Amino acid sequence: MEENLLDDKYDSGTIVIEAAIKEHLRVAAKWAKFLAIVTFIFAALIVIAAISMIGFGSSFGNELDYLPGGMGLIGFIYLVFAGIYLIPAISKYKFSNNVKAAIASNNQQQMIESMRNLRSIFSFYGILSAIFIGFYALIFLIAILGLGSKLLPF
Repeated sequence: MEENLLDDKYDSGTIVIEAAIKEHLRVAAKWAKFLAIVTFIFAALIVIAAISMIGFGSSFGNELDYLPGGMGLIGFIYLVFAGIYLIPAISKYKFSNNVKAAIASNNQQQMIESMRNLRSIFSFYGILSAIFIGFYALIFLIAILGLGSKLLPF
């Protein structure tokens, strides 16, 4: 019976954003902005560390002489990770701003844009997770093959 009431109340081709949904989106936008700002701060700290490693790497000692590039290479790797770290933060920040603006002005285009930003956040984390799962599977396979070669009598 309740199903029929819902069917009558809402057209199947539309999505109605009621007050409760707007409030959930507003709270999610606040948390997204907070997390984006924290991520920006940590990315800036990573960049500062990377620049320090690149600029002052030789004064840290000779512990990494075996590594071509030494601390400069590690600093460059830090810069790459800082860039990767910023990708979801920018999308979170855009999501937050677009949701707040869409709710305030009832602007459908801004809501669509905010959902696109949300999709890109989840896509990024999904792709990153798949890469890590593949990397761990590769490490596991290498470990098994390495252990197997130690156990073989020849």
